[in-house]
Amino acid sequence: MSQRYHRRIKFVDKWDYNKRCTESKNILHKYPNRIPCIVEIADNAPPTLSEIDKNKFLVPDDITFGNLLYIVRKRLRLEHNHALYMFLNDSTLPPTSARMRTLYDLYKSNCGFLYITYNTENTFGCSLRYLFKNKYKINT
Repeated sequence: MSQRYHRRIKFVDKWDYNKRCTESKNILHKYPNRIPCIVEIADNAPPTLSEIDKNKFLVPDDITFGNLLYIVRKRLRLEHNHALYMFLNDSTLPPTSARMRTLYDLYKSNCGFLYITYNTENTFGCSLRYLFKNKYKINT
């Protein structure tokens, strides 16, 4: 059986709407300069992509989406030849220069969280080590 079927339950399915609303309101009241984000793996992600170790983030509202992308990429420990894509509400790919406050105001859910999904693709080809190993028969 594929690893895809062993993925964790989504945050929306795990907690009911009222609990999510209460939690986001408490977070926004306690941390007014932070954005409550839920970062989860996309449903159609390849089975080789690992899940992030935590999915709730309190992101400073003045950082860019590119900064968040960098943080998530570091937590996932992706290989250098894999591109990381992050989507808002499973469909919108925002510019990396957009401020998180702006994205939150535009795309937050009714419960108060900003839902972000991530996916990857091997877009940069194979590694040089692989090329040299196969072409020149280098043992590694």
